[in-house]
Amino acid sequence: MIFKYRLMGTGWAECFFEINSQAFTFAASYVTDALKYLLETLIDINPLYMDPAYDDFSFKWNGEPNELEWNFQVLSNGKIVIKVTENDGFGEGLTSKIKTECNYDDFLSEIIREMKALLKKYGIVGYKDNWGYDFPVTELIQLNYYLKSKTSYPFTTIIEDYSELNCSDLNNDLKELI
Repeated sequence: MIFKYRLMGTGWAECFFEINSQAFTFAASYVTDALKYLLETLIDINPLYMDPAYDDFSFKWNGEPNELEWNFQVLSNGKIVIKVTENDGFGEGLTSKIKTECNYDDFLSEIIREMKALLKKYGIVGYKDNWGYDFPVTELIQLNYYLKSKTSYPFTTIIEDYSELNCSDLNNDLKELI
């Protein structure tokens, strides 16, 4: 499995994804916050955070004029089905790019590897300057912690103005980014 994501200039990125002998390349534009949508969906389908009422999740990446739709179906035993289709933007129909089953943790591990490589290459501020959106730090921290510990991210609860608020430890947050 290979997931590569590179920034190609202000508001443009190129994604290459290969899994189970299926591969595609797609140019994503600033119209959608591509990586944030991907990581949010990986949290949505995560066994610790998933709402059991749902087992099918999707999001879109815009490429102007084409559009890529990612769909994830949660199976049992830590497996997911990944289905990626492309709409050419001209009403000519959909093209299937990927349809395969894989282990959630294996897919997550590859995505996190690439996210950390992007973070090391561009930094948080540099990423935003090039992409136009903030780097999805919160999502990366939670998913990386899950991958290492198989538990939810730890919070402490404080009472402030009669409200219970969750707090994370900044040192732990930063440790998960590196």
